[in-house]
Amino acid sequence: MLFNPISSLKIVNLSDNSLTRSVPSLLFNLSSLESLDLSNNFLTGVSSVLSNSNSSLTTLDLSHNNLMGSIPPCFFTFPFLWKLNLGSNKFSDLLANFDNNLYSQDLEILQLDHNFLSGDIPSFVNRLPSLKSIDLSSNCFNDTIDLSFFFNFKGLAALDLSNNTRLTIDSSHSGDDAQGSSKGSPGIESLKLNYCNIQTFPIFVCKLGNLVALELSNNNIEGEIPSCLWEISRFGALALDHNKLHGFEEPAHGISLIAEDGFRYMSVSNNRIEGEIPTFLCNLPLRVLDMSENSLTGHIPDCLGKLNVLNLRKNQLGGQIPDEFEPGFVVFVVLSDNLLTGKIPKSLLNCSALRVLDLGNNKLNDSFPSQLGQLSMLQVLILRSNHLHGPITVDASQQEFHWLKIFDISSNYFSGSLPHELFRGFKAMMSGTPENEKEFVQINSAFMIRYWGRNVSLDVEETIKGEYRLFKEVTKDLIIVDLSSNNFTGRIPEEIGSLTSLYIFNISRNHLVGSIPESFGKLQQIESLDLSHNQLSGVIPEELSVLTYLEVLDLSYNDLHGMIPQGNQFSTFPATSFEGNPKLCGLQVNRSCSHAIGDGSHAGGDGLVDGENKQINEKGWKYGSVGLGFAVGLVITTLPFLFMNRAADWYWDRTDRMIDFILQQVFPSRFGRRRH
Repeated sequence: MLFNPISSLKIVNLSDNSLTRSVPSLLFNLSSLESLDLSNNFLTGVSSVLSNSNSSLTTLDLSHNNLMGSIPPCFFTFPFLWKLNLGSNKFSDLLANFDNNLYSQDLEILQLDHNFLSGDIPSFVNRLPSLKSIDLSSNCFNDTIDLSFFFNFKGLAALDLSNNTRLTIDSSHSGDDAQGSSKGSPGIESLKLNYCNIQTFPIFVCKLGNLVALELSNNNIEGEIPSCLWEISRFGALALDHNKLHGFEEPAHGISLIAEDGFRYMSVSNNRIEGEIPTFLCNLPLRVLDMSENSLTGHIPDCLGKLNVLNLRKNQLGGQIPDEFEPGFVVFVVLSDNLLTGKIPKSLLNCSALRVLDLGNNKLNDSFPSQLGQLSMLQVLILRSNHLHGPITVDASQQEFHWLKIFDISSNYFSGSLPHELFRGFKAMMSGTPENEKEFVQINSAFMIRYWGRNVSLDVEETIKGEYRLFKEVTKDLIIVDLSSNNFTGRIPEEIGSLTSLYIFNISRNHLVGSIPESFGKLQQIESLDLSHNQLSGVIPEELSVLTYLEVLDLSYNDLHGMIPQGNQFSTFPATSFEGNPKLCGLQVNRSCSHAIGDGSHAGGDGLVDGENKQINEKGWKYGSVGLGFAVGLVITTLPFLFMNRAADWYWDRTDRMIDFILQQVFPSRFGRRRH
């Protein structure tokens, strides 16, 4: 008997392969197969009969396909299956009317999120006795569900019912059941009820003695955050962002019950929290704190410098930034859009793990923090709209800002010339470099339990055509340099052309002179280029016309001249992109280049006027040659008559007419038709 190597396969991964039609039933005949991944394909159906009697399958992933209809019962009949992912499909109904004895007794993790499911959730879950984690988020459930059912379900540790906007959560009987479940079984550890139209804080969660992570984001919860949360000994993560909360209930007996390695993550952003930052937060072992977009006032407590992630943007905090940031711990600091004064903390210069620093839109008064360039992991530096001043100094002998992908120092008072060394150091903005290939920072907070994790989001606002554009998703391709609205002088460095991965470049509203570097033609990825409101001169380089991704161009209010390049993207730019340059001509500004001379201006070497001059010169040589030949022939044929008076008069009359004809053909603008 020949050995079949395929039959002994244990792991098969066919994800991201554009597979179509039905799930390949042949794969389920492999008796040794333990893990099968068919995610991220275009599968639309499932064979009515799948062989599973001899299957050793333990994990099956069919997420991100186009499977639809009722969930096939065969998926739940594999005897050893413990993890099943059917998320992000088009299933519309839960299982119904199937033999309970056929269901897997070992299934622990079930993901059914992002479908169109409806039906009886408790009846379905009851058939899976070993279930520990179930994700039913982003579906179409429209019933009233009593949470006490889940609290009494033995072994269930993680429940996600988020984004079922027509689902009504009934917690009236949940208090006693929650307390009882924490004593009789491990109980709920992770509870997610985001986007569930909850109006008041579900106080019963305080009785979930084993609760580690609670998410109630994007509801309409009002009032205060209850202090009983700090009495849950294992509590580790709280997400209450995007609600209508206005403050914290002060703990009456301290927060001594929370373990030293316990509470690590809290997000209460986008609420209505007023007043100062509560001092009791300093007694929590926090690592991530997001209180952005509230109405906080007062000073920033010194203790927050020990955090890995601190986001306090868009509040009304004042005073100086505490100079207490711990080296090696700080990763993400966003304090933008406040009323902060003073200098940039020197302790930040020693934070070797710092990846994101955003201090924009404050009242900081300091010079450029060039020492930040030696932080080898720094990818985002935003200092815009402060009172920062002086020249940009860079140590050419150091490897500075090599990993930087977003550099925004706009709307300050920086002065002097732009150092060439600064742009030579931006290695992450150059295509093909190891720094450029590095993915943009993703800070994940999955450090508590295996059922919970959340990325720390970073919103980036940049000015394009005078308006702020918000980038909610920051990827490795979002590469930005914004130096606008300062007092920079001198020429634009040619080295900027080597930043071939630039997405946005803005150097408007400075005092820059000289020509636009031809090296800008190498910026093949750029989509927005703003050089307006400077004193740039010369012609617009033809090299810019090959930038096929360019969507926004602003060269207005400079001293550019000559013909505007035609073709490709340049044909789509409006006249406002070039206004304030009276010596420019071309279709975009509805100005003929042939009229530029009459106005006293000069078209560039690539303009229409030079083209016409060239044609005139060629025409002049043509008619000049003809005229010369005509003159020589005329002299030879009429020479014998020169000694006769009448012949002489005839000769000179013909000669005058010939010369007059030649001058009119060669120089029509200077020698019109003569009248005799």
